[in-house]
Amino acid sequence: MKLALIVMLGLIFLAGGLIGLLLSERFPAIPQFQSAVSFGPITHFESDSASNKIEQSVSLRALPKDRVEEKNIKVFPDKIVLEIPHAEWATFADTGSMEPVLFQGANALQIKPSSPDEIQVGDIISYKPDLFNDITLIHRVVKIEGTGENKLFYAQGDTNSLQDPYSISFGQIERVVIAIVY
Repeated sequence: MKLALIVMLGLIFLAGGLIGLLLSERFPAIPQFQSAVSFGPITHFESDSASNKIEQSVSLRALPKDRVEEKNIKVFPDKIVLEIPHAEWATFADTGSMEPVLFQGANALQIKPSSPDEIQVGDIISYKPDLFNDITLIHRVVKIEGTGENKLFYAQGDTNSLQDPYSISFGQIERVVIAIVY
């Protein structure tokens, strides 16, 4: 019985190695990552590329900036306390543009950024486009142009095939998502 278990585990390990080898040849962009730190089912990749561009054949998105330090997350048996100054609660309409990350009924915490330099590619922002001042959109930043106060941001819904058709000034950005609670 033990021998059969050892043989089966060995075969699984061998199969995993072969699959990994095949995938590394199929997706050559993956070796550009310097490190991967895993915490349960969530993996964070740090790219050595200054622009964080990944070949389109690999469907990985840029990650949002980590804005909540571990020391500010307090877990107790009966509650969780997040020490985040000026955080606001948000919920979302069922548009489908940010699924599966955001969907109707998901809860999120957001903060108001104090400068354009706080926004990075990968951040999920809520903003009011000039065309629809009474509507707030929640999309991911996919591109940034300019510097300082003249930065322009471009966003796209995760399930949308095209980025939003306009630039976003810092003044249009209302908040940045810092946590999603399902």
